[in-house]
Amino acid sequence: MAKSKKRRKKKTSASSNQMKPLSSENYIKKVGRKLKLLECLINDDWQDSGLAVVVVTRQKKSGALVLTSYVVDLKCLGVKNSAYLVDIYDDFYADWLNKMSRGMRLNMVDIAPNLAYNIIYGAVDYAAAAGFEPHEDYKITKCNLPEQDTLTPEPIAFGGEDGKPMYIAGPYDNQQQIMDTLQRNLGEGNFHFIL
Repeated sequence: MAKSKKRRKKKTSASSNQMKPLSSENYIKKVGRKLKLLECLINDDWQDSGLAVVVVTRQKKSGALVLTSYVVDLKCLGVKNSAYLVDIYDDFYADWLNKMSRGMRLNMVDIAPNLAYNIIYGAVDYAAAAGFEPHEDYKITKCNLPEQDTLTPEPIAFGGEDGKPMYIAGPYDNQQQIMDTLQRNLGEGNFHFIL
């Protein structure tokens, strides 16, 4: 008799744990790539500048949006920054997109999803060869993208002159650490830089 009461308590507590809503992070990890794709955007000068800001927006059945964004350095560092927003709606999204575009002086345009995904994954792979890891939130935001091995490859040019990494120092970069990483992993003469 005592054993059956303990079993009932365990079942009750286990089922109540299943009813808890997922955190934003866990929601993206569990169902992000299963949601309906709404749009993919990119700055229109990404090929010339070598810096791509990619926004991937998906939609829940409720109409709420799940957004992931990526600041991608195609010349050297890969995914320099990444962020996510869950359960936002059209007005907030439009306002966020407008502020982000104006603040970074970008003209955001539609991009084919396969190309957007290849830019992100390709930059991560290219940067890894030089010893750079993607931004810490990428482990979450990549779950809003399809698996890399399901994509059709796209011809995207990574690197600077002669295909070698070209590090262009940004205002928030730890320049010394980046230069040390390039020296250690690639060696003198195997990369370019502008400090």
